[in-house]
Amino acid sequence: MVDVVHEDIELWLCEDLRAQYAEHPECGAVVWVSNKERRQPAQPGELHVIVRDDSGPRHDLLLQDLQIGVSVIGDDLALVKRVARITQALLKRTARIGAGSPVVNVPDEDMRGPYLVDEDNDLHRAYQTAGLSVVGQQL
Repeated sequence: MVDVVHEDIELWLCEDLRAQYAEHPECGAVVWVSNKERRQPAQPGELHVIVRDDSGPRHDLLLQDLQIGVSVIGDDLALVKRVARITQALLKRTARIGAGSPVVNVPDEDMRGPYLVDEDNDLHRAYQTAGLSVVGQQL
């Protein structure tokens, strides 16, 4: 029997989003990407992008559908909303067969948001989810 492992999608997506934000100066902000939220609030003009893997069903040995959540957090509402919309486009672009991406599909019907979530502080949060179909690699 063949053993298959799937990519740590949080780690991979954080690295991929960092690279994509660097290519898009129209974000207009310093974007900090992680799977963990910082304890201190964002610095003025800095955005935190938090990636979370909510798992999902495995269809067969090779293919798994994952649900991910992404928060964009910052002190400037217009900037948070703009970068959240850019993030949605970047998530859609993660499906790059043959380009080092484990993501083979990001179905439009599995994308939700971005929408604003109330915070207990002076920051703004835009949250969205996406379904990613990912392929594993032989161990």
